[in-house]
Amino acid sequence: MNRIDKKIALTPEECSFMQIYYDCKTIKSLFYSIKENYISGIALIPYMSLFCWEVLDFFRKIGIDFNIKENGTFTLTDVRLKLKVFENKYSKAKNMILNCDYLQDYIFKNKLKFNFMKSWNIHYNLGVMFNDKKEIVGNSQYGYYIFQDNKLLKRKIEYVKSLVDTSNIKYEYAPEDYLGYGKYIGEIVGSFLNYFEKLDFFDINVQTNKINTNMFYKDYNSNKLYKSEEDKIMSLYLLHILTFINSTIRLLGECEKDDTGWWLRIYYIAYYYAIERLEDIKSYIENKNSANSKFDKPLSKININDDFMNGEFRNCMMHYGLINKEKKFLIDEQKFNLDIPMMGLVESCFDNLNYFELKKKIKEELENISQVIDNILNINKSNLKKF
Repeated sequence: MNRIDKKIALTPEECSFMQIYYDCKTIKSLFYSIKENYISGIALIPYMSLFCWEVLDFFRKIGIDFNIKENGTFTLTDVRLKLKVFENKYSKAKNMILNCDYLQDYIFKNKLKFNFMKSWNIHYNLGVMFNDKKEIVGNSQYGYYIFQDNKLLKRKIEYVKSLVDTSNIKYEYAPEDYLGYGKYIGEIVGSFLNYFEKLDFFDINVQTNKINTNMFYKDYNSNKLYKSEEDKIMSLYLLHILTFINSTIRLLGECEKDDTGWWLRIYYIAYYYAIERLEDIKSYIENKNSANSKFDKPLSKININDDFMNGEFRNCMMHYGLINKEKKFLIDEQKFNLDIPMMGLVESCFDNLNYFELKKKIKEELENISQVIDNILNINKSNLKKF
């Protein structure tokens, strides 16, 4: 399979096989482009976890087993699910946000030198990261969330508080645990590349731009930032959505150069789930019948374009296989083209849009959402410190 006749339509499995190869090459290049910026590395981890999980699943279905064991500390399943940015119900998301905030507060409070200082509320429990344009691209509670057990975070905060001083729950990890997981998923991608190399698969050179390493940060105490618990939950929720968007388009997206399909994949995932979570927030505000000018009026400026919210296309971005629930191949025969990214999938799923047009529109939508949320939060960006 080292040469492919571009005039011959391929099966869904063959097209997926090729797309996996292209994405492997992009991820390999991206890894070297971001390795000096650990904030972008954290942003890439959930996307890589999704990639590894879905590729292993795809190969397993066609009879190829890489015999990959789960990491002892973090699971691919848990980390990849963080791309959904909490849960599709506000009540569940609320628990997860409060638990992340509480556990981070507990961890940093216990780092104070003297016990009597814990009640002073002088510690920091939220670090926000910025690029050189003072755009938010990361925050410590979101980074903490990526690696936590979803089952634990969904529990009521009273339950978590009751166990935090016991050995019954695991909520704090050593730096080597995070590094070990990064190495683990890197080795999985490497095993995929070795497999393609043994097949004598056609070689392509996918390049990415080196990331800007100028990063800044500022520490905050979430207990002091917000007027009420409700204000804290809503603000942190929006901060995490903003972090998810900006780490995708302003950190990872800064590396975009050659495009064989990976870039629209991550932009679309960020767009789809950001919209879903914002709709959850809007529904909560409406159902509660409590107008809050800080949130509801500004959020109304985010207009959802239903033409872009395509469930079948979303499934193709989250999974490999290129078929719908009815097992129908989602690339139309007339639009199949090996010379374009995703081989005609975009052109088949969206009327009058090609791959590059859709990517441009999705990025514009993400830029707009990012600006609206940033204006709502209005975080003090003075006196930033350089990493």
